[in-house]
Amino acid sequence: MFRKRNRWQKTQNRRRPGRNLHHLLPRARGGKNNDRNLLLIDIEKHEAWHRIFGLRSLGEVIALLQRLDRMKRHQPLRKAA
Repeated sequence: MFRKRNRWQKTQNRRRPGRNLHHLLPRARGGKNNDRNLLLIDIEKHEAWHRIFGLRSLGEVIALLQRLDRMKRHQPLRKAA
């Protein structure tokens, strides 16, 4: 169904043009090919996910964003010079 183009990018899903499958837990890290681990997503969004987050799982990304949010809220404001 898919042909590999590079390490993480796959050709589009033939049944749903412009979309492909994203593993919430990457296969390289033990993720399965089942409905609980797969998300049908637009190709551009899938490519952006991997450019930004690499092979992080959904849970790891959520934890990272929460840490960044906490850091931002506790960061003192700088006065403009």
